Amino acid sequence: MELGEIMKKTVITSIIVGIVSAIIGGLIVAGAMLYYTPWGRQVNVKRNIPLTKKVANKNGLSPETIYNKFSPSVVNVSSISVGSNFFGLRSNSQETATGSGFIISSDGLIVTNEHVVDGADKVKVTFADKSEAMAKVVGSDRSTDLAVLKVKPPKNVIPIHIADSSKLSVGDTAYAIGNPLGLSRSMSQGIISALGRTIDAPNGFQIRNVIQTDAAINRGSSGGPLINIQGEVIGITAQIVTEGSNGNIGIAFAIPSNTVKTIVNDIKKNGKVSHAWLGIAGRDVNKSLADKHHLPVSAGALIVEVFPDSPAAKSKLIGSSDKLGDIITKVGKDKIKTMEDLVKAIETYKVGQEVKVVYYRDGKKSETTLKLEERPQKNVVKQRALYKSP
Repeated sequence: MELGEIMKKTVITSIIVGIVSAIIGGLIVAGAMLYYTPWGRQVNVKRNIPLTKKVANKNGLSPETIYNKFSPSVVNVSSISVGSNFFGLRSNSQETATGSGFIISSDGLIVTNEHVVDGADKVKVTFADKSEAMAKVVGSDRSTDLAVLKVKPPKNVIPIHIADSSKLSVGDTAYAIGNPLGLSRSMSQGIISALGRTIDAPNGFQIRNVIQTDAAINRGSSGGPLINIQGEVIGITAQIVTEGSNGNIGIAFAIPSNTVKTIVNDIKKNGKVSHAWLGIAGRDVNKSLADKHHLPVSAGALIVEVFPDSPAAKSKLIGSSDKLGDIITKVGKDKIKTMEDLVKAIETYKVGQEVKVVYYRDGKKSETTLKLEERPQKNVVKQRALYKSP
């Protein structure tokens, strides 16, 4: 997908009459990570960039071995759209997006980014030996920007093993293999710069536990593997920060391998991925807000908005209008101190599951049991303000 400017200035409407000054600060906190927008899309961020030092590859495979053994498993992914002429008949095919992917099984399953194949009429895969094959999209998930393809792979291609990303540490060596700027199967070396980042998925929901790396990532790398010194996939490259430039400045993000494993298994089993949804937008409750409004709790998730026909709406939870909305403090057995806690808690449930929610309204503690529904294809809240939305 071509890099493009999508950073837009968001105007936050005054939906909380009488308490805007108390809420605005929280909106900034809640939206602090929202500048990481879906790859291939260029991000402009004004901030100081800490320098990182490259470390030697110890107790692992050499860079040459990793490249020679696993680069043949990295493919070029091309999305093809078939246009229509004046009479509505199909005309010439046109390549609309390119990216990378990698083979994860001997029967030809390939993982790439969802935004690489989104809207494609056909998907073409090019292998290291220059052979090509049309791929079937087995399934995709906009909420994690992941897609699974199926092809008949060339002989002797070694699938890349997917590692446990929970064992990563900042400073670990990382290699990115992809097709940046049309330069097929290029490898760059860097380190894990940070863990636990949050980025936006193509549908506006958030992807958590993301890996930050300084390995060089550029247009066309999207969907390629981030590999450790054992030659295992620890992430799939997805986004970069550019600060107004046209390419890499040393800040890139990869969706963690544990997320990849979960989504791939769901797609293989069900052909799709379902995410549980509560249907609210909110912000953190902090001591300052609690003191100002004499709240009974100093931590929790304040509901700013309840979406129509959502599980929250059906359970009569209330958002903020001329007064503060409900404050969620517990979901099931999980205590909720922040919006991040709430998002994490909801993610542990499946669509259709019932869950007890404890909340405060007008200073009084209450509870309700609601049935979680499937997350919509697009996060409505992103069009309105910088709130987190589980």
